[in-house]
Amino acid sequence: FMRHSNQQHVSNSETLLRDLSLASRQLHVELSEEEDFPLVQKGLLMLCQSQEGLDEEAEVAEAAHRLGLEAEVCDSARLQELEPNAKIKAQGGVWFPQDCHLDPHDFLEALRSRIKKNGGEIIHTQVKSLIDDKGVVTNTGEKITAETTILAGGIDTLNLTKQLGLKLPMQGGKGYSLTLPSPPRNPHLCSLLKEGRVAVTPMGEQLRVAGTMEICGSNTSVSKVRLSGIIESFCAFYPEFNPSQFSELEPWVGLRPCSPDGLPYLGRIPSHKNLIVATGHSMMGLSLAPITGKLVAQLVDSETCSLDISALNPTRFNSP
Repeated sequence: FMRHSNQQHVSNSETLLRDLSLASRQLHVELSEEEDFPLVQKGLLMLCQSQEGLDEEAEVAEAAHRLGLEAEVCDSARLQELEPNAKIKAQGGVWFPQDCHLDPHDFLEALRSRIKKNGGEIIHTQVKSLIDDKGVVTNTGEKITAETTILAGGIDTLNLTKQLGLKLPMQGGKGYSLTLPSPPRNPHLCSLLKEGRVAVTPMGEQLRVAGTMEICGSNTSVSKVRLSGIIESFCAFYPEFNPSQFSELEPWVGLRPCSPDGLPYLGRIPSHKNLIVATGHSMMGLSLAPITGKLVAQLVDSETCSLDISALNPTRFNSP
């Protein structure tokens, strides 16, 4: 992780991540139109309460421009113009108009519908082990064989790749979220709160507030201190809300699969030719899901991938 925490690595990765993100965005749009689920294409606000934070995000906006992406540095008045539905307390920010947001439940229902429509079967079970690269064994002992096995189990993929002696370094990045079912005001746009390290996403009539990136292995315990920090930061940026509105909510906690270099693992395993790994997307799992699915399909069909994914080789950390 330390070896990849430098500007050179960021520069080497940004073009690939841009291409993956834009291709995935287009697939999100197409899927939302074909399956008729809401995809809000109004952009994202990065909100800053300090001049230092705003200066840093202005540099990010410049980097976005160099990559051909849209970004507008905004003062507080412009932020409020873009977000008429809720009062914002911020010195300024950056609007990224190409960003989108959706309700993950709608997205998953659309995927389930498409799979069933195309003759696929969804089996709800837990995988205990692999049959080499020829299928899996469930926790009930059932063997499910397949011509190709795809490991896309997030951080839990590690439990299976270890059986093959494959080195796939990942850490769980713990995050929390709280969802207000009936918020007093529902923002028009999703936002990231610079100093608070919090993400705010309107989902229909609901509002989701999420945050933290706690590198913790596989620990899914809930920290009340971190939860309080998320709530307090949100209320500081959106003063029409107060912490008491979150007091009865059940927090959700999950682990993001984080690779050392910040890039997903995507590709075949040379020693197990019928096995494909697709994991390690960190905080970009939902964003990159459609393009990941398309690239996996191309790998399964032995087609040339539409993007160069050599940098995502799942064996890149294995000794030669």
